[in-house]
Amino acid sequence: MKQLRIAIVLLLSASALLLGQDKIAVATRVTGQVTLTKPSDQPAPLRRNTVLATGDKIKTGADGITVLMFIDDKTILRIQRNTELSLGGRRTANAIDKQINMQFGKLKAEVAEQRLGQFLISTPTSVASVKGTDFWATSDPVLGDIFLGISGLIEVRNLISNSVIEVGGGQVGISTPDGETEVTTYVLLVGDLISVSSSQLSMEATEIGAGGESFNGQIALDNATTYAGPAPTAGSKATVSGTLNDDGSVRAIQVEIQEEEEAIEEEAKESPSGTGQDDDAPEGTDPNDDTNELRIQLEDASGELKEIIIIFQ
Repeated sequence: MKQLRIAIVLLLSASALLLGQDKIAVATRVTGQVTLTKPSDQPAPLRRNTVLATGDKIKTGADGITVLMFIDDKTILRIQRNTELSLGGRRTANAIDKQINMQFGKLKAEVAEQRLGQFLISTPTSVASVKGTDFWATSDPVLGDIFLGISGLIEVRNLISNSVIEVGGGQVGISTPDGETEVTTYVLLVGDLISVSSSQLSMEATEIGAGGESFNGQIALDNATTYAGPAPTAGSKATVSGTLNDDGSVRAIQVEIQEEEEAIEEEAKESPSGTGQDDDAPEGTDPNDDTNELRIQLEDASGELKEIIIIFQ
């Protein structure tokens, strides 16, 4: 009887240990080539609704994008093309301490306020600590890191010099492999691209974060410019983040092109009827069991309200 009790205790302890190690996030969207590598396993295609655990490695290809949601507070990671990272997390009773180890690439983080846990992004150059904010992070082992603040506050520590900077909404933080750090103010432009060349864009936009003044001018590109989404083309809807030059033009740091699928997702968030499909469904459910209806309301140039109805499985 004593041996049986010991065996039961050991079994329960092992089960508790396994449960404590996994299930920190779920993949709510997967597009293109995205691979998942679990510890001591071979890479395999990442599937939508896959539950992710501490130690899982994700790598996106030239056409790969994936969106992850942490299960404790719905913090969102939008992982862009040509990115490699691994997930870290320690579950407590009420929260998950999150650590994203990014080897290279780009992501957008929409971080819920971390009342009990923490959210860290580590790269070969920097460690960024976040309490609750939206921001873009771009990492290159040779060029360093760029943290573009949308809202809230990010504390960035350079691992070489231990220099610490704070990056707020409307600011860009730069951390380089030689130990240098810098914080600059950026301008955020949203609108239509008029023309595109290898070295500059022409854009008609509204300058967000600077009083809403109009902008119709030139945007300089160089090797430090990064892209989220496809390459820019004239007529595209674009968001450009950059710094203002003395002549009133803008030097781009990042150009984000809103893809059609992302535009539909944004409209669906505003639609009262929603998508009819649960993006947070657990692994193993079949999203094709039922027919779903997506209703999108749009306002045309004359102010007339239009509605698009999409029936899908």
